[in-house]
Amino acid sequence: MIRLIIFVVSGMLFLVLGGVVNAQSRMERTVIWVHSNLIDDYCSCVAFYTNAAIILEESDKQSAQKFDRHIESLGKRIISLGEKSGFKEAVLNAKLELAYKDINKEMGNDQKNFSIILNKYGTFCLDIVERPENRMKYWSDKAIKENR
Repeated sequence: MIRLIIFVVSGMLFLVLGGVVNAQSRMERTVIWVHSNLIDDYCSCVAFYTNAAIILEESDKQSAQKFDRHIESLGKRIISLGEKSGFKEAVLNAKLELAYKDINKEMGNDQKNFSIILNKYGTFCLDIVERPENRMKYWSDKAIKENR
C-alpha cells in the first residue's frame, strides 16, 4: 500500500513539475521570439540610420551625428536583447548585415533613392528610438494573440 501511495505521489509530482518545466520553457521561447523580432526591427533601423548618416555626412553634420547616436543606442539594445536571449554575436552580426542589404536593395543600391526608405522607415525608426516600449508591447501582444 505504501509503495502504491509513493508511486501515485511520485507520478503526480512528475506531472506537476513537468507541466511547470514545459510552461517555463514555453515562456522562455515566447520571450526569445519577442526579442528576436525586436532585434530584427532594431537592425532595420540601424541600417536606415546608417544610410541617413552617410548621406548627410557632408551636408548636415549635426543630423548625421544625431543618427550616429541612434545607431549606437540601437546597437546597445541589440546586444542586450541578444545576450538575454542567448544569441551568438555571429547571429546578431548576420541580422545586421541582412537588414543593411535589404534596405540597400529597396533603394536599388543607390543612395539617391533614399526617399524610398525614408517613407517606409523614418517614422517607424524614430518611434523605436524614442519609445522602444511601444514596439516591445506590439511584439508581446502579437505573441499572446498568436499563442506563441
